[in-house]
Amino acid sequence: MKMLSLFVVAAMLVPTAAHAQSCATPPAPPNGTAGSPFFEFQTDKAARYVRADSLLPMPDPSRRAMQPFPPDFALAQFVVDTAGVPVARTLKLLVTPDGVTQAQVATALERWRYEPATVQGCRVSQLVQTPLRWK
Repeated sequence: MKMLSLFVVAAMLVPTAAHAQSCATPPAPPNGTAGSPFFEFQTDKAARYVRADSLLPMPDPSRRAMQPFPPDFALAQFVVDTAGVPVARTLKLLVTPDGVTQAQVATALERWRYEPATVQGCRVSQLVQTPLRWK
């Protein structure tokens, strides 16, 4: 009886893992290698910020085309993986307000979640650039 219960539990878990990614092999970016992140314009649906688990600074996608860049904003670039999680080791600060460090932005980045980008129905990693209001 115990063996049957383990088999039933295992059978219930397999479909979940098998359907986590809808594609056997996700497409490679044009002029890129497999595993390279896509740029937003190369995706069918771009990665979209959905939430953070804290009150730390958050992306502000509504402020994309700011010129000149306000002094209290940072501009961060990073990769969002196929699970919608930003990859901390890819973080680059392109614009940094006075008093803000890369470590502070990395701490906030760990708590953000995105809806992953897709290409041909497959989840793909995407290079994201987003302004952050730093108060």
